[in-house]
Amino acid sequence: MRKLKILLGDNSYFNRYSQNVLFTPLAVGYVATYAKQLFGREVDIKILKKPELFLNYALENKPDLIGLSLFYWNTNLNHFLIKKIRQTLKENPVIVYGGPSIDTDPLEQKKMFQRHPEVNALIPNEGELGFANIIRRILSDQQHLWNTPIDGVVYQENGELVAGAPVGLSLDITTLDSPYLMGLLDDYLDGCYKPLLQTSRLCPYSCSFCVSGKTKGKLRAFSMAQVKEEISFISRAFKNSPHLTLQIADENFGILHRDIEVAEHIKKCSEDLNYPKNVFFYNDKRFTETSHKVIEALGHINNMGLALSLQTENPETLKAIKRTNLTSEQIDTAITWAAQRNISTTTELIFGLPHETKDSFVDLLERCVKRGFDSILCYNVFVMDGIEMNRSAYREKHNMQTMYRGLSSSYGMFDNEFLAETEEIVTTTKYFNQEDFFYIRDLSFMYFCVFSLGFYRWFFFYLKHCNISLSEVFYKFLNPDLNQPWPQDYLRFTFELKKAFNEELFPTKELLHKHLRKIYEENNNEACSTSRINVRFGSRLIYCETSWMNDVLKKVFNQFCKLNPDTEKYQVIDFLLNICDAERVNLKDIEDSKAVISLKTKYDILKWRAGRYKENLTDLKTLTSVCEFKLDSDTKDKIKKFNEKFSKEKSEDYYYCAFGFIDPYNSLLYNIHYVDQ
Repeated sequence: MRKLKILLGDNSYFNRYSQNVLFTPLAVGYVATYAKQLFGREVDIKILKKPELFLNYALENKPDLIGLSLFYWNTNLNHFLIKKIRQTLKENPVIVYGGPSIDTDPLEQKKMFQRHPEVNALIPNEGELGFANIIRRILSDQQHLWNTPIDGVVYQENGELVAGAPVGLSLDITTLDSPYLMGLLDDYLDGCYKPLLQTSRLCPYSCSFCVSGKTKGKLRAFSMAQVKEEISFISRAFKNSPHLTLQIADENFGILHRDIEVAEHIKKCSEDLNYPKNVFFYNDKRFTETSHKVIEALGHINNMGLALSLQTENPETLKAIKRTNLTSEQIDTAITWAAQRNISTTTELIFGLPHETKDSFVDLLERCVKRGFDSILCYNVFVMDGIEMNRSAYREKHNMQTMYRGLSSSYGMFDNEFLAETEEIVTTTKYFNQEDFFYIRDLSFMYFCVFSLGFYRWFFFYLKHCNISLSEVFYKFLNPDLNQPWPQDYLRFTFELKKAFNEELFPTKELLHKHLRKIYEENNNEACSTSRINVRFGSRLIYCETSWMNDVLKKVFNQFCKLNPDTEKYQVIDFLLNICDAERVNLKDIEDSKAVISLKTKYDILKWRAGRYKENLTDLKTLTSVCEFKLDSDTKDKIKKFNEKFSKEKSEDYYYCAFGFIDPYNSLLYNIHYVDQ
C-alpha cells in the first residue's frame, strides 16, 4: 500500500517586518511526531510555514489529509489556502483545523463550520490524539470515515455536530517524542525562526480572555531527559544566531518544581554553547519559591525578569474573568525580592475588561507606578476565536462593542488575492465609553514608551517625588494646550499619533481590508509599518524627535510644578534629561567614540534605580562620581546582526525594525557604571 500523504501547516505572513514573530512550528511538529510514532512508514508527513510553498505542495502532491494550526494571526490566510485547495482538488483531501482558535463550546464550533465550510473536522484542545484517530480511521476504513464519532474530533453530519469523546487533554506526554530530535523541524533551524520550547502542558487558571482558559485537565510534563536533550540540541543549532530569543511555550514556567532543573540547564547551555542569550517566558502567576529559584537560575538572560501580570485589580472584574491575583502584600514582597537581586519586574494590564472603568484603570496604573514595577504594559482587550469572552452570551451580558484594526504586518498578496488579518478590539462596554477608550489609548502608548522602551525613564520616574500623577503628565504630553506656543515638530508628532489612533480602527472587517490593500498598493505591493502604532511612534519619538524633546518636557513639567532655574529641582531635571540623552545607543555607529560617554553626578543614580526610584534622588547625594555608558559584547553582536539586515532602511523604518529585531528592548540603552576619576 502507498503511504498516506499528510500535509501540516503553521502558516505565517513573510515580509521584512514579520521576522521577529516567526517561530519554529512546534505545535504541528508534535502532531507529526505522534503520527510518526504510531504509524511509522504508513504515513508521509510534510510540515510547512510559508503559504506559497504550502499551496504549491498541496496542489502538486495531492495529500490525503491536511491539518492546519489556526490562530487569529493566520485565520484568513488559512481560509484562503483551503478554499484554493478545495477548488482544485475537489472532495479530497480531508481538511482539519486545530489549534488555539478552536473553541470547546458547540455553538462556537458550529459558527466555525459556517465560516469555513471547506473544513471537514475540528480538533479542540491538543491535537495529537484527535489527528491520530483521523489517520487511523482513514487507514482502516476511509469509505466510512464520517459514519461514527471519532474521539477528540468534531465534524458535521446534515448540519448537526458529531463529537467523539473529548480526549484532547489526556495524552501521556512522557511518551511523546521530540520533533526537534526526530529531525522533523530541521527546515526551521536556519536562523530565520525563533525556537520554541515546551516543557509542560496546561494552565490551571481559567481566565476568560485567554485561549488557555477553556482547558480543563491535568498539568503534565515532558520527560526531563528529553527536555534537556532538546535544550542542548536547540543551543547547538542556534549558537550562531545568539540574537534570536528562545521562547518557552509553557503557560506558567516555574509552576513545577522540576522547572528549576530545566532553568539551570538552559543557563548552562547559554554559558557553554553561547545560546540562548535571551529567554522569554511567563512565570507562574502565584510566584512561589519555585518561581524564585527559576528566575534566579536564569539571571540576566531572562527577558521578562519577574512578571506579575495583574491584568486588573477591580474585584468585580476579577470575578467576571475568573481570575485570582496576588495580594498587595505579596506583590510588594515580590518586587522587593527582585530589587534586592537586581532583577527587573514587569506587569501587564488589560483595559476594557468587564466592570473596569477609566477611573479604576487609571488608579491601577498609578498603584503600579508607586509599587516600583520596572515595566508596565497596558493592552486593550480584544476578542478572538477560542476564548470564553468571545462567546455571544458573554458579549451581550457586558454590552461589548468592538471595532477592527490591522494585525501588525500580517497582510499581503497571494495568488492575486489580497489577504489581511485583524484584531477585534473592545472599544465600549457597559462600564466605559469611546472617549474613555481613547483616553486610556493615550496612556497605554506613553506607558509603553517609558516603561518598556525606556523613553526618558529617569526624568519620568523623578516625577513621583514631585507629587505629580504620571498618568496626568502623560496625557498632557500628548494633548498640548494649543493656546500656548509649542515647537511645530512636537505638535505635528502629537497630531499624527492621535490621527493614527483614530484611523487604525474600522467598524467592519471589509472597510479595514480595503484600507490595508490601499496602503499595500501605495507601498509598491509591500507590507509597511502601519500597525503596531506603539512601536512605530515610540521608535520615532525616541530617535527622530530629539530636537524639541527636552524643552517640551520641561514645559510640560512646569504646568504641574513651577521650575525656577536657581532651585535644586531644576538642576536635577537638567541632569536627568542629560542622562536620558546619553544612555540611548547610537545604533548606526556602535563603534563610534561617542559609544563611551561620561557624565559627572553628585547623586547616586544607580542606588536610586536599584531601589526602584522609591527614594527621593535628592536624598541620595554622594561624592561626585563619573557615570560611564558602555555596551556589552552580546548587545554589540545583536546590533551588528541587525545592521546587516536593516541598515539600508529609511530612518523611521530602521528604528521601527530595531525594536522588533533586538531583544530585550533595554538592549538599546547603554549600561551605566561608575568609574574612578
